[in-house]
Amino acid sequence: MVYAVSANTPRFWELPAQSELAYMPIDNAETHASQITDADVPASSQAPQGGPYALPGFTAKYLQS
Repeated sequence: MVYAVSANTPRFWELPAQSELAYMPIDNAETHASQITDADVPASSQAPQGGPYALPGFTAKYLQS
């Protein structure tokens, strides 16, 4: 199983060595953070990892329980 992540500076996961997957992400959302309102405000530890777009209202209807 592979879970891909961007090269964001404040990420949740460590990136594996490039040789393990022959893949090295280069995109970093931090380059755009200054354009986003409240980007410097930490998210609640109780909030979904994907932010407000990960809430049930944004989940495909067939995945909602």
